Amino acid sequence: MKKILLIFLGIVVSIIIYVYDLYPQRSYHSASMPTFSTTTIADPAEPVETQKISWSISPPETPIKPLDSDRIRNAFLHHEHGVPVHGYGNVVRILGDDNRGSRHQKFILKLSSGQTILIAHNIDLAPRINGLEIGDSVSFQGIYEWNSQGGVVHWTHHDPSHRHPGGWLEIGGRSYR
Repeated sequence: MKKILLIFLGIVVSIIIYVYDLYPQRSYHSASMPTFSTTTIADPAEPVETQKISWSISPPETPIKPLDSDRIRNAFLHHEHGVPVHGYGNVVRILGDDNRGSRHQKFILKLSSGQTILIAHNIDLAPRINGLEIGDSVSFQGIYEWNSQGGVVHWTHHDPSHRHPGGWLEIGGRSYR
């Protein structure tokens, strides 16, 4: 009985290790995390207890990888549709508006992974991003749909019928919902 229990525990541990290895682990290195520093302003005439201490938090030197970069890559590789995603990228191409049916502002983002995606932003339900330029950094949340060119993210706005989670675009600190 003891031998069967040990075999069973070995199998359970093996399965846990296998499943753990299936999912990519997020790793952070010091260049991607904020730093904290303190400085003591010493005045020999004052007692140590009353001397001033200043502190600051420096922003990360490199941006932290968005949570969904792997989700978008996997959705593309597996031809998935209707996948909720969020992330950011840089504008590499601005396309003309799609004025058939609901009007959409369209542009292509290049993600940190190198993949490109089309953003189709409904400008009948959310404000247009005026002054959008190539090179602009855009954060997004929406629904991913596969296509052979890298995929489309749409529903980057609120859903008036509440069937989808609310999406958004953000550029320069301004949100477009």
